[in-house]
This record gives sequence, structure tokens and C-alpha cells, in this order.
Amino acid sequence: MSQLDVVSLTRQFGGLTAVKDLSFSVSPGAIAGLVGPNGAGKTTVINMVSGIDKPTSGTISIAGQDTSTIKGHEFVRLGIARTYQNMKMFHGLSVIDHVIVGLDSRRKTTFFHALVPNPIERKERAAMRDKAMEFLKVMSIDHLAESEATTLPYGLQRRLEIARALATEPKLLLLDEPTAGMNQQESSEVAEVLRGLNQKGLTLLVVEHNIKFVRDLCQEVTVINFGEKLLSGTPQEVFNSQLVREAYLGKQRDERLATFQSLRAGTHRNINMGEFAS
Repeated sequence: MSQLDVVSLTRQFGGLTAVKDLSFSVSPGAIAGLVGPNGAGKTTVINMVSGIDKPTSGTISIAGQDTSTIKGHEFVRLGIARTYQNMKMFHGLSVIDHVIVGLDSRRKTTFFHALVPNPIERKERAAMRDKAMEFLKVMSIDHLAESEATTLPYGLQRRLEIARALATEPKLLLLDEPTAGMNQQESSEVAEVLRGLNQKGLTLLVVEHNIKFVRDLCQEVTVINFGEKLLSGTPQEVFNSQLVREAYLGKQRDERLATFQSLRAGTHRNINMGEFAS
């Protein structure tokens, strides 16, 4: 049984079809990639898988459970968590408080317990703080726990967003452009963290423009273009495919590049022959 099954998924916005008859799956314990050119429909897919949006047709199953009748806010109970391409930090809240917000879905005491503090509520609050520190340590930002989140550099905010998602204790983590705005060193560090999480049993679905990041990290990759699936397979199979090259570069550009390389080779031969004749 797959951790995620997407079958004949379609999403229309009026006369625009953003995703069309898309099917793919993610194996339990895998690091999977979902890639494609700008406007391919990747974020639309992630929005439907995470319950933020509903498909026009088709089905999404999480560990065998059809999600069509499940409300958006209930997806976290299925073990789904996600990060966003455009991050949202709460102004005025510390780094650790952002993770505690993520832990709130696991809280047993209620709002009314907090109004009239009691030993049970205080104990749970302390336990949540300890748990939040664990997730910050995983992302190597525990030393910034009391800093205001909005003052962090962009790359560290990305790490915080992943820590906040981990706080819901997901089985499947959806990452929308997790290395956006990061340099190569920062991207490599995030990849190492994600590998560590995966080794502990967490399944990952990564939407990413950084092809090198996907090639080095993922075990299985699905490529979409104009909302339709082009190819699924291993990174080597996918990124060596002519179909994928054409989707990213455009067929005409690929042909022009080949022509240019051929002309350049011919020019070099002519130059060499002229030198030989002289």
C-alpha cells in the first residue's frame, strides 16, 4: 500500500484546467519529488493533497484512506503536514512559540484550562515547550529559540517552517520549495536534515525547482507539465529523458542548442584545417 495515491486528479478553475487526469503514488518511507516548469501545477497538486483545495474530479488516498469526504483542517489527523512556498511568520512570536503553535493540534487540555491555570495545564505547557525544543534541535536552530521569528534570515526561517510542520508529528511531509532563497551550502544542509528525518521513517514529497537538490535527495520523481504527468521514475530515468528536457528548455531551444554546437564544432574543424594547410 502506498503512503500517497493520486488517481486521475483534475482541478479546474472556471475555463482553466490547472491539473488534468494526474496519477502518481509515493511509496511508504520514500523521498519523492514532484517537479516541472513554472506554471506546471505543482503547488495546486500539493494544495489538494494537503486538504487546502478540493479536486474537481479524481481521488487522493493517504495510506489507503480516501480523503474526498475529509475536511481540510482534519488532514493533520491523517498524518499530513506541509510547508509553503511563501512563508508566513507570526509577528511578535518567538521561534519556539512558532513550533508550539504546530504542537497545538496534539494538545489535550482546552482553552478554558488555560484561562484558569491548573497543574495539568501547566505540566502540558512545559512538556510542549520541551518537545518544541527537540524539533528546533533537529533543524539546528535551538540556540535561536527566544529570538523573534521575523528577524531571522530567510534560510533560517525556512528551517523554522520545517520544524513547525514536524511539530504535528506527520507520517507524510509535503515540502513546497524548501530551499527557495538558499545558497548551495544551505541547500546541502537541509538535504542532510531531510535524509535524517527519512531514515527515522518519515515519508517526504518535495516540490522543488532546484533539480540538483531533487536528483541528489529523491529516490522517485514525477514530472508534470501544463498539469499533466510527463514521466515517473528514478531521478536518473527522469532527468535523462528527452521529454523532460523539452519541457524545461523547450523543443525549439533544444534544437537551436544542438545546431549551435554543431556549427561550433564545424568552425573549429575549419580553423584547424586552415592552420594545417598553412
